[in-house]
Amino acid sequence: MTAANVRSAPTSSMAPNQSAPPASEPLKNARHEAFALAWAKGESATEAYRKAGYRAKDADTAGPRLSANVGIKARKEWLQAQTATRSILSRDDGLKILAEIAQDTEEPGQSRTGALKVIGQWCGWEKGTQAETLVAESMAAALRKRARR
Repeated sequence: MTAANVRSAPTSSMAPNQSAPPASEPLKNARHEAFALAWAKGESATEAYRKAGYRAKDADTAGPRLSANVGIKARKEWLQAQTATRSILSRDDGLKILAEIAQDTEEPGQSRTGALKVIGQWCGWEKGTQAETLVAESMAAALRKRARR
């Protein structure tokens, strides 16, 4: 067999005793990091490729090819795991906690007001309709009455 007939194994850019950086660290290539972030958020590899700033005309083939990169795949999986652990608290749980803060007379007034503001935003209680204003006023009155107890 001649040297021309033997295919060499793909080479890695890392030294033999050097390991890949942990997936918890941002990727050194900014476009690769942007690709991993978009891909972790649920974009397809093609769309993630475009959002990372690469040429759109290459996205259909280059996006899936880039998604096979071991470092990028590990980073995507790590990012998704982080998001999953942070999403354990549901919206309803968050609203219950905010309601407890808003009703707790031992909390500073600023904290209580802030909790009410967030509750209002999450529930869509924006000024504008008379019904919403009446609900907000009656809730504020109920909270004032509860605070006097």
